[in-house]
Amino acid sequence: MAVADHLKKQAIAKGTAKALARKAVVLETETARIKSEAAQKEAKETTGPAFQAEKSRLDVQMNAAVDKQQRDGLSKIQTEQNAKVQKAISDSGLTGDARTTLVNSLNAAKAKKIEADQKAMNTEVKDKVGAEFAKKLKDFIAKKRAAIAEETGKLIAAATEKASKLTDAEQESIKAAAAGKAARGMADYRAGKLKVELPNVKAIAKAQANDPMAGLTEKQKAAVETKVADAVTKALPGILETKVQAKMATATNQAVIGIKNELEKESQDSLKRNIAARTVNKSEKKRADITKSETDKAKVALDAKIKDKTTGEALVALKTKLMADLSTQLKPVAEAELKAQKMKQELAKAKLVAAQNGKAELGSALDAAREYPVA
Repeated sequence: MAVADHLKKQAIAKGTAKALARKAVVLETETARIKSEAAQKEAKETTGPAFQAEKSRLDVQMNAAVDKQQRDGLSKIQTEQNAKVQKAISDSGLTGDARTTLVNSLNAAKAKKIEADQKAMNTEVKDKVGAEFAKKLKDFIAKKRAAIAEETGKLIAAATEKASKLTDAEQESIKAAAAGKAARGMADYRAGKLKVELPNVKAIAKAQANDPMAGLTEKQKAAVETKVADAVTKALPGILETKVQAKMATATNQAVIGIKNELEKESQDSLKRNIAARTVNKSEKKRADITKSETDKAKVALDAKIKDKTTGEALVALKTKLMADLSTQLKPVAEAELKAQKMKQELAKAKLVAAQNGKAELGSALDAAREYPVA
């Protein structure tokens, strides 16, 4: 009876293993499809029309906020400067031509001061408001990614759950086939044609030592995989965001330096061409004057280009692109590290529960099938 039971258990284990292996192949393909579709959806919603529509909407709001704050700022600057001029005139005690001369002088100085203060204020407002709306756009992208990640996790968990267990019909079919194999095996065993070695507990324990999930049933393993997938889905967006932000300052500085270097090279090349073209057949003094004039103009133009490309809306767009690139770059490693961490935690919990409930087994159907295959 022990040999017959053993042969039947082996046959069921092998049949179950083969059936689950076929499902595992299907699961691998299905998981790859789910992840591919998720990646395409993420790219579409964080860089495609949906992203551009959100960016355009926020740009309208940002420009309106910048215009209002700059108008309010200019009004404040003008009010302050007018008050200072009026006070200076009043305190002077001058009259007649002397007063007129003072008024003209103060008004001229006031105009220059207002212009300088307005320029500085405009830059400050653009940078400040730009940073605020860059965060809104970043939050929009993060929210989209989190939603897609959650949906993907649920789909993979459902597919994993489906692939990790057999239907009642599949189990009955395996048992029927196993009964036939066991009967044929017993006939061969009685005829001396088949040698049977009953399971060795030590051998099973050794095989289990190499499997982190050893001691859990297929159902328990699937539960662990599902919990890990859910945990990764929930925690990954926040962890990825932290990793991205940790590298943003350096990435932004490097990108700005790269832009400056490129613009400086373009400026130098253009300057050389302009000087060469304008100094043909000129005297040494004329060449020196032209060179100085062109160099001065090139510097002013270069400073303006650098400012245009590295501040305000351009800086917002640059940071948005950098965040997207860093997220794509860092996601695989962050996901793998998080999965390993969550798997360790969930395995410890599952094994403890299995042991406490007295449901820990010497090996699952897959373990037994690998260790004791039926010919």
